[in-house]
Amino acid sequence: MVSRRAGHTATLLPNGMVVLIGGVSLLSDGILDWAAQDYEIFNPR
Repeated sequence: MVSRRAGHTATLLPNGMVVLIGGVSLLSDGILDWAAQDYEIFNPR
């Protein structure tokens, strides 16, 4: 993952990849970044 997050959903796709949607990240200055419109595709291989 590009950035750590909590409160997200993770869905396993038929091709083995995982899509992570939404959640919240803690920025370096201690501010919460609400990533409700954000997604990331992760290839665990």
